[in-house]
Amino acid sequence: MTHLRITRSWPLALLVLISVLFTTASVPNQDGTAALKSFFKVTVRQGPDAGLVAYGILRLHVDPGTGDFTGKLTPAVSEETGIPFSTVLFTQSGDSFTPVANGLTEIDVRGTMYGHAVNLVLLNAGGAGQDIAGVGTMENTLHEWLSTESHGYIGGPAVGPEPGDSGDWRVECLDC
Repeated sequence: MTHLRITRSWPLALLVLISVLFTTASVPNQDGTAALKSFFKVTVRQGPDAGLVAYGILRLHVDPGTGDFTGKLTPAVSEETGIPFSTVLFTQSGDSFTPVANGLTEIDVRGTMYGHAVNLVLLNAGGAGQDIAGVGTMENTLHEWLSTESHGYIGGPAVGPEPGDSGDWRVECLDC
């Protein structure tokens, strides 16, 4: 009878083990990079473009060995309407955000994560050759993020897209 219980429990134990592995591992891409996704927001607070906000879903392909990443910022879904925004660029006035007319529908992002440091650039965010660059700190390292799917706090100062522009950026929890 003991053999029968073990035989019946074996498939269940295997299923539980596989489920745990898949819920705690990152999704590897065919090219060996890891796919990460989160909300992202950069706000220009001073300078010629004060009030400009780039906001959306940040999808990254990260090389776990080097920390180098590429990705895209794409429109998020409006909490008010449930419909995706038409752009990733907004103007901010107080607590009000207004989509930029004919704003970008995506922004290419590149950078690197090393230890608790992160550097990134949003390419052509303000037009051709007008990038936004950010440096920052990660609460969890890349390897902790990949193994636990929790990035903790990530953010820091940003400059651009025009000379004299400065602000800050932050990665926000997607599934909180």
